[in-house]
Amino acid sequence: MDPKADPRMKNSELRLVVGVECRDGYLITFSLGELLADIGNRHVWLALDMDGQPLPQRDGPIRLIVPEDVKPGRWAHAVQAIFVVNITAPTTRPAS
Repeated sequence: MDPKADPRMKNSELRLVVGVECRDGYLITFSLGELLADIGNRHVWLALDMDGQPLPQRDGPIRLIVPEDVKPGRWAHAVQAIFVVNITAPTTRPAS
């Protein structure tokens, strides 16, 4: 690392968290770094249909799928909001 570099700016995307909130209040988080192709390259899918048909009401309108997770704890149905938060900034999570 360049000794003159500002450590608060290096890899600033690693300071961001992606939150996914579901209709039932379930909340899932990812670091943005794990989702970026040049850092973590984790695959996360947002499904809008299944076999060409809209998702059932209980699962839709959007379903989150994380195929590389060993335990499907971050798989979720009825996604209603996706937001990004800078964890180093004094902010609160946006209202849905």
